[in-house]
Order: sequence, then C-alpha cells, then structure tokens
Amino acid sequence: MTSISSARPLDVSVRIQLSRRFPSTLSEIRFDSYRIRPIPTSGGEEAILEFKDEWAEGQLASNPVQEAKRVLSWLAVVLRSRLNAGPAEVNNVPFNTGDSPYRQFLEAIDPPSDLQALFDKLCSLDDKTLRTYLRACDLYHLAARVIDDRPSLANFLLVSSIECLGSIITPGGSFKESYFDFIKKFCPKVVLGEDIPQDTLDRLLMTIRDYRSQYAHGGKDVPVTSLVADKHRLVWMKHFEEGKEELAPSISWFESVVQASLLEFFRQRPSGRIPPRKRERLVELALSFVTAHLKVKHSVVAGQILTREDYELQ
Repeated sequence: MTSISSARPLDVSVRIQLSRRFPSTLSEIRFDSYRIRPIPTSGGEEAILEFKDEWAEGQLASNPVQEAKRVLSWLAVVLRSRLNAGPAEVNNVPFNTGDSPYRQFLEAIDPPSDLQALFDKLCSLDDKTLRTYLRACDLYHLAARVIDDRPSLANFLLVSSIECLGSIITPGGSFKESYFDFIKKFCPKVVLGEDIPQDTLDRLLMTIRDYRSQYAHGGKDVPVTSLVADKHRLVWMKHFEEGKEELAPSISWFESVVQASLLEFFRQRPSGRIPPRKRERLVELALSFVTAHLKVKHSVVAGQILTREDYELQ
C-alpha cells in the first residue's frame, strides 16, 4: 500500500491576469518552488503560476488553489501589480469549486417599479447624507464584486458600509452602537429572520462584526462553517472553537441584511427639494472628487487652457 508521504506531488497551475507587462528580457519569474511564465495573449498581460504541491510526512490534506491566491496577494505588494487569479488545474484536471453560493448576484434583474421615484429622492438628499449614502453603497458594491473569492474581505466591506452610514444616521457612543442601531431600525424583520429570537440575532450581528475586526487586525478569515452555511442557505451553523459551541453566521445572510437596511433607510428618508436638473447633484458630487483649488501665477480668464507653468505647484 502506498503511503501518503510517497504519493506523487500534485502539479498546480493557475492562470493569472497582470496589470503590468513582462519585459522582453524576462522569460519567467522563479522563487522557491513557484514559477510564473508569461503566455501569448491578444488582450492584456497573462501568465501561468505553476508549483508542485508536495505533501510532508503525516499530511492529510491541502488546498493548493487557495495557497496560490495567497501567493498572488503577496506578489501584488512585491511586484506592485494587480494579479487576478483565473482558471486553475491540479494534475491537468480543471479545479472547480462548484456553483457560487451567492446566487442572489446571478439571478435575473427585477428593477423596482418605483425606480424613478427612488432616483428623484436620491437627488433630493442633503449634501452630507448624499455623499455618505453613496459611499456606503460603494462599499456594498465592492463587497458584491469580491464575495466569491474573498468572503472575508466582503464581510469587512459590508460591516464598514453599515458603520459608514450609521455614524451619521444612528450615532451612538461607538461605531458598534451605531452599527447595531442602524440595522435594528431599518432592516425588515422578514430579512433578519422573523422566527429568530432577538438575543440570537444580537449574537449573530455581534459575531459578524467580530469577524471584521479579526480580519482587519489579526489576519483571521471568517470560519469555514460560515461558508458552509452560505452554501446551504442557512442563517447560521453551530460549530466548536476550543471546545466551546459557537454560532457561525452566514455571510450571504448578512449581505441580505446590509442590502435591505440600506434600501429601507433610503425608502423611509423624507424627500427633500428636487432640483430642476436632477443630475446636477451627482455632477457636483463627481466634480468634488477631481477638483483642486490651486494658486495661479498670473491672471486667467474663463475658458483659457492652462498648463502646469500657469500654477504655483510647490
């Protein structure tokens, strides 16, 4: 009988997209047992990350594709490049993690019947609320974009989205208080879970926020039990940590809580004055991100094209 330690190493290859090109003088990048080699492509820069997954004596399992993603995160810093993992193979067999558990982002779009009225209300918000609300929406959007590959990062962004808006809408003695108060005030019971006792809901919301802190300050990912709960469409799953029973909240459930809270807050918000040209609010906000006030060296007139020689830059 062949022992695990004498098994043939697994050949791992992951296709990656890079934001920076390989110079013609560089045929590959090697370090330790890893190799990155560029591949011909008609659009963008692509490469293959290859390595052998060699098991040590007594080792019972490995996750080489997840290992590859961690290596790419480190290389993003070392190489100062965007590195996006694509399809992977283990021993020339396509590696498939199965269907995404976050099917809410893949189903057919169903626009709300009051979409125009919602946009009108958006344009009527006061400056501070508009800016903060759109920042919270931006954080939610970023979470939706990374949730499949980085659920821990998605959770970090989802918690931050609520704290961003809660800090001005339901301010408390701490960000934690405003986070809890915002969700309790605006999230519909049907989304939170009508049959779940309040003390259990509080425990789940506290845990999901703790996951954010552990990820940000300790480099700890959400427990795999939370991801299993996602897969099976459960609000939480029981598991044990250091012999103590814990509840692992579903990241998918929390995404629903955040989305419903942001939308319900918006629906309950009284409408303000709607400007004749509704887009002007968004135009002004967009310009605020790219507008700088500089001192010119001499008089200028409206419409004049200016160059760097016309400003005092330092």
